[in-house]
Amino acid sequence: MQPPAPDWWPLNPEWWLIGGWGTGGTLLFSAAVALALMIYSFRRFRGSPYDHSAELEREAERHAARRLEREERRRARQDASHA
Repeated sequence: MQPPAPDWWPLNPEWWLIGGWGTGGTLLFSAAVALALMIYSFRRFRGSPYDHSAELEREAERHAARRLEREERRRARQDASHA
């Protein structure tokens, strides 16, 4: 089926709704790539690629270390202002 090009189509009517093996193959290839990316994303971000509890512990340790550093700087400023 090759429907006629509409009146508003500015190009050659032969370019209206290009089809064939090249178009179909490109569509199938892009669908396969999209499916592969969705599977990868689902497995990567829905699955647990690391130990979540260990990551939470490391994050808590980093926050505690930052808190201690801030307290030490605050104490040093207070000691400098009192001296």
